[in-house]
Amino acid sequence: MRLFENGKPMKIKIYIDGYNLYYGVLKNHPFKWLDPIQLVKNCCKIAAPEHIYQRLNGEYSAKYFTSKVLPKATFSKTAEKDQNAYHAALQSIYDDQQLEIVFGYHSINPVEQREFDPLSPKTPHIGCKKVCVWRIEEKQTDVNIAVQALKDAYEDPTEQLQIFVSNDTDLCPLLGALARMTHVKVGVIPPVNGITKFPASDLVKLADWSIHAVTERYLRDAQLPLSIASSVRSGMNGRIRKPLDWYGQPELANEIFSILYNSLRTRNKTFRWLEQAPFEANIPGLPNLPRPAIEMFDTVEDAALVKQHVIEYIKHCQP
Repeated sequence: MRLFENGKPMKIKIYIDGYNLYYGVLKNHPFKWLDPIQLVKNCCKIAAPEHIYQRLNGEYSAKYFTSKVLPKATFSKTAEKDQNAYHAALQSIYDDQQLEIVFGYHSINPVEQREFDPLSPKTPHIGCKKVCVWRIEEKQTDVNIAVQALKDAYEDPTEQLQIFVSNDTDLCPLLGALARMTHVKVGVIPPVNGITKFPASDLVKLADWSIHAVTERYLRDAQLPLSIASSVRSGMNGRIRKPLDWYGQPELANEIFSILYNSLRTRNKTFRWLEQAPFEANIPGLPNLPRPAIEMFDTVEDAALVKQHVIEYIKHCQP
């Protein structure tokens, strides 16, 4: 049995701003198939002060705040389906006591905005002309996080660590209020890379601890399994798989899948082929794969090897 300082274990409650997380460190990277609770666990283990970490009871409850994709506002034809698969994957590996997805919504409106001078982007001036643009905004996330966190703090008087995955300074009044509650400690995990994006100082100074950056190592070490058995809670049947567009080389991944699908004729057979353990084919011109093909879609070199392998395999197998 774990021993706690003063004999009092501390609960862990997690609040994840999915929009902030995505645009902070996930967009344009092959780490979107992320287990956010595992990410928080990894960051907490490294960054939380020892006097707090030694009191944690190991049980995490998380709320993931997001909004459903607007198909008309995205350039990806599969964005809505991919997001649904991700949410279903999270709901399949965690029960409703461990993870709750809280939805806001997107608004999209035509507005006039002033152009900026690319030679002087931080200097507004009277000559900036107006252009018509679509403004897409996520609504209710900040207020939903504040309501849930304060509700948890007021309704549960036992000691707790509240961890926020966000770099949004709109949460500063919330963290200021929590700082005045003696039974609540606060950790902040800003989804920034620490190179081009940095933690908001106004936010982290209100926390008991924070991290400087969510590095690629943190993200890589917190990936979901590529294939997950669906649960009743997820609302899906069969296997839930990482979307092809979420790999590092989405164009090659989709091309390879199409080549195989045209030969094998079903999605399940195609995925099973890609997920199988590599074997010694001993076919002239057929390069052997060092690991399952589905695990090799993140780099150009690996994906190109898989493509060559698939083309030669199909040539050999065709009558």
